[in-house]
Amino acid sequence: MKPPRLSLALIIVVALVGGVIGGLLFLSPSEIAPESGGPPMQTVGCVPAEGPCEIVVDALAVTLVLGPPVRPLQPMPVVLQVSGGDIKEPRIAFTMMGMDMGRNRYGLDPAGPDRWEVEAILPVCTVGRRDWLASVEYIANGQQRAVAFSFPSDR
Repeated sequence: MKPPRLSLALIIVVALVGGVIGGLLFLSPSEIAPESGGPPMQTVGCVPAEGPCEIVVDALAVTLVLGPPVRPLQPMPVVLQVSGGDIKEPRIAFTMMGMDMGRNRYGLDPAGPDRWEVEAILPVCTVGRRDWLASVEYIANGQQRAVAFSFPSDR
């Protein structure tokens, strides 16, 4: 007697559910390594639709505003404000924990005192995940620094 076969649809559903659950388990680390390979960075969760994302690290108050909208393949405004110190060369990268989403890095353009802007586009996640990580890297007091914001995209 042959063993029962799993249908392709069941395999796909199990893979999708496992990917989403795995992503949620890894969504809330307080420290992760930045893309530049430097020391771990502080991470905070936020919901862009509910307001700015904020974190204070090394006496710098870092505020990130994403969108609206915050949807894959739709241009979204990105605004970075930093108070409490002078920073240089800010850039932002969008990734997903445990999933290669390609290289999604943007340099931010000066838009006033302590303010930088760029228009960014999130790629599409082929398995439907919405859990993103925005890693903000900059130079403060001559040293490379980084913070990260975990956030969901809109549907």
